[in-house]
Amino acid sequence: MDRVGPSGISGDLSSGDSVSEEQLRRLMGHGQDPTTGEQLGRPYRKFATATERVQRRVENLPDALSADERATQVGLIEGEEAAKPTGAPVAGFDLTFSVPKSVSTLWAVADGGTQALIAQAHHAAIQEVIELLERDVAATRVGAKGPRGAVA
Repeated sequence: MDRVGPSGISGDLSSGDSVSEEQLRRLMGHGQDPTTGEQLGRPYRKFATATERVQRRVENLPDALSADERATQVGLIEGEEAAKPTGAPVAGFDLTFSVPKSVSTLWAVADGGTQALIAQAHHAAIQEVIELLERDVAATRVGAKGPRGAVA
């Protein structure tokens, strides 16, 4: 059954399904539909490396510079660009939910019923945090223009 989920991703995937490594690579690594490989929106930005930024700036230096002046300018440019971070697109975030050591210790020495209650409480807490993140924190861009500056 081919369907489109709330995320707009089509295919045979639904909430709670396991995905293959290739499907995850398509979605998170390339911004593509995990089932069809179709591009979802614009491809991720590619940021220039420090070497590429240096080369671009050196190419714009005036030809009238002497060899010593040119070497000095190249050195300055290389220093400036090396100090700048190289940007990287962020496709998503990995969240890890761990209980404090005291809860783990309590679970380890508890009887089976208490262990089940602790696990249920932990899972309920995770669900609440995810709902809060989805409602109040998570945002993405939808198109170039739109309501609230194209943020959804």
